[in-house]
Amino acid sequence: MASVFGGVLGLHILFGAAGLVLFWVPVFARKGGDLHIRAGWAYVGAMLGMVATALVLGVLAYVAPLTVHPLRPGAAIDRLDAHVATVRGFSAFFGYLALLTLTTGWYGLQALRVSRDPEALLTPVQLVLNALLVTSGLGMLGLGLWRREPLFIALSPLGVLAGGGNLAYILHPEHRLRVSWLYEHLSAMLGTGIAAHTAFLVFGAHRFFPGLFAGPLGPFLWMVPTLIGIPASILWTRFYQRTFNDYHGQTPEARERATPTESVASPEAGEDSRTDRPRGAQRLAQP
Repeated sequence: MASVFGGVLGLHILFGAAGLVLFWVPVFARKGGDLHIRAGWAYVGAMLGMVATALVLGVLAYVAPLTVHPLRPGAAIDRLDAHVATVRGFSAFFGYLALLTLTTGWYGLQALRVSRDPEALLTPVQLVLNALLVTSGLGMLGLGLWRREPLFIALSPLGVLAGGGNLAYILHPEHRLRVSWLYEHLSAMLGTGIAAHTAFLVFGAHRFFPGLFAGPLGPFLWMVPTLIGIPASILWTRFYQRTFNDYHGQTPEARERATPTESVASPEAGEDSRTDRPRGAQRLAQP
């Protein structure tokens, strides 16, 4: 069991390291350009590998906590139960971050793919994944309160807000804007970055900077991806709303005057499918 865990952990580290590097390429690359698309798909591949290995690691740690994380030599035997509970608690948290990455990543990809028909997001897979994410966030809150683990409590809203926000967009089309698919895609992919960087800080960074994460500053550092990522997502959305003059309550005439549009046809449906989009948005929606 320990050898299997070690092998899967090695793969997880490789996928995770690649994902952490690749994440920043599409963030700073020209949106919709070749580099953005190629690096984005490479990032998706790394994230799939990271999520798959993370789920395996979480299950192994939960099923055999003492095999994969034995007590330190000299530790008191009366600490055994507490040690097992801690390992299983963090394995659940590890799985929660993996689910957060999987759900937001899948949602972000699908929001881009069905940008011409957002109703196509209403699928059983999307509903189940996002409902599980909300439930997992609430479960992590309960576990954090029970275990008195501030990290679980602090990051539990991520699942509730991400899953709940995705479900609101899917189930309430009346709240959508013209380029809402773009905001959903960008926010969701940023969400995968928040989860991945948080997982690295919680489970990996202490190996490189043990003194930095061992003290009272540790929990704050674990929160840094969230503290940066959520405001960045809000600012990014507002930037593109200003770029495309895309706000609730505007008349179609005001939007047309403020934002040049271009007529766009779906390659699959032909000329009969032509619609108007803000100029520049078509490039961002390319598969």
